[in-house]
Amino acid sequence: MPDPTTYDERTPSKGIIAPRRARQIAFAVVTITLVACTLTALLAIWDCVARDSLWRSLATVTIVLVATGLFTVVNEHFGKG
Repeated sequence: MPDPTTYDERTPSKGIIAPRRARQIAFAVVTITLVACTLTALLAIWDCVARDSLWRSLATVTIVLVATGLFTVVNEHFGKG
């Protein structure tokens, strides 16, 4: 049985999900949200949607940014042990 305290290059350094993969997931989620927010903003400028939608989409981007940041931090924290 291998010693769990030794470093092995084949295993991820830390995180339940490999940190690189977690960052890729977070990047994809944030990018999709930003594209949706940009589209909503353009539609609000041209009065195709209510102006209230613009503020809701900006609030959504903020929430998604915070959530993905917390996801990354929690993933790396629980992977240390």
